[in-house]
Parts: sequence; C-alpha cells; structure tokens
Amino acid sequence: MTDIVALEIPAEPSLLRVVRMVVGGLAAQVDLSVDEIDDIHMAVEEVFYACHPGSSGERCRLRLSVADDSLRLEMGPLTCEDVVRRLHEPTCSLIARVVDLEVEEGAEGVSVVLTKRREVQPR
Repeated sequence: MTDIVALEIPAEPSLLRVVRMVVGGLAAQVDLSVDEIDDIHMAVEEVFYACHPGSSGERCRLRLSVADDSLRLEMGPLTCEDVVRRLHEPTCSLIARVVDLEVEEGAEGVSVVLTKRREVQPR
C-alpha cells in the first residue's frame, strides 16, 4: 500500500521545519534509519534553496509517497529557470550521492523527484 501526502507552503526558509517534520514522520513509516532521514532532509533543503533562494511570495508544492521500502518526494512544478543548472553545481552534487535524484521537465515547469530507499542491513 502506498500512502500519499500533498503539502503546499509559502517558500519561506522558516517553514522548512514543517517539511522536515512531515518527511520525518513518513520516513518512520518506511523504517528509515536516522542517517537515512538526515540524508533526505539535507536533499530537500538543498533543492528548496536551489529553487527559492530568498524568494518571497512563491509557494513550494510537495507530494510525498510512502512505499514498503522507500520514501519519494516530488517538489514542483517549479518555475525557476535555473534550477536544473543549480542542481548540477558542486554544492548540490551531494544530493545525488545520498538520494535518487530525477529532474522532470514539463509544460508547467521543472519537478525534482527525490527517492530514499531503506538500506538493507547485513545479518
């Protein structure tokens, strides 16, 4: 079974704690470790700042889905034009090392999809 949560908030850095709380709660359903939850939090924050650097009045739309072994978070569609370039800069390259990163371009803008899978623990 897949649980889906949709969230839309003003693109204000002070509200990232709300996103972190929602992500953390859903990550617990997947049984992600504390380090894995930190990975997804860091990735969400990097994408947020890449898309909304100091912007005001913009909104951030998120769609989170929980599967048996993964948490998938879609941000967008984003209207900022340089988000793809920004996500490929060295400062953001860490994102792709800790989560699966996809960038989808559509008619309404760019969507960034982050997927964190639970690591299999050796027995």
